[in-house]
Amino acid sequence: MFDIMVGMINMTVLIALICIGVIIKQSPVFDKIANEYIPLILFICGIVFMFVYKGISFDNAVNGMVTAFVATGMYEHARSVILKGIINKLFPDIEEEK
Repeated sequence: MFDIMVGMINMTVLIALICIGVIIKQSPVFDKIANEYIPLILFICGIVFMFVYKGISFDNAVNGMVTAFVATGMYEHARSVILKGIINKLFPDIEEEK
């Protein structure tokens, strides 16, 4: 199952989607876009990028969707790991809840 999903992810599109997500999140130009719409924007961009990159087909649409969801998950995971590291450095006495 995992091998099938890894084959669906296009690394070029993944990197582009992560960059777009970070730009939308951090740029003051896009302040009016709520955070809950960023995954939807990446979802649409993932499909469009896959169509441009590999042609219009159902398989490419699904690959774009999977790549967009992976990009969203990678950003959220990296953000939580980085924040956890910063909090641990600033407040070393706080114990982690289990």
